[in-house]
Parts: sequence; C-alpha cells; structure tokens
Amino acid sequence: MPGHPALTRILRQHFEDEQLQPGDLLFQSESGGVLAGSVIRRAWRSARKAVLPQHVFESPTGRRGYDIRHTR
Repeated sequence: MPGHPALTRILRQHFEDEQLQPGDLLFQSESGGVLAGSVIRRAWRSARKAVLPQHVFESPTGRRGYDIRHTR
C-alpha cells in the first residue's frame, strides 16, 4: 500500500533492526502469536480518537479498519 516516504523509511529500518523475514509477524502478541482482534480494535479506536475531531470520530466512517474500504 502507498505510504509516506518518511514512514516507509522508519518501517524498513524496523524490519532491518528486528531482522524480520517474509512471513514474520510485524505486530505480535506477548506470546509471539497473532494479535487478538480485540487488541487491534482497541488500538484502532484509540488512534482514531487521538487524531480525529470529535464529529469525525463519532461518524461511522472508519469506525472499523474494514470500513475504510467502503468510504471511497
């Protein structure tokens, strides 16, 4: 997916620092497995609340990560 060049550099540096290989998890649970959906939903909600004006945060647009696909 397209990303800002500065953020792409940070992400690539993280891959290098963590020696991530294809198939490795970028974000993982404390036990090293896949993150639970509830963890992802809480992080998504917190991030939206931190950066969006209240009226946008309360709108259905992007309420779930999946919703972004339907807003185009």
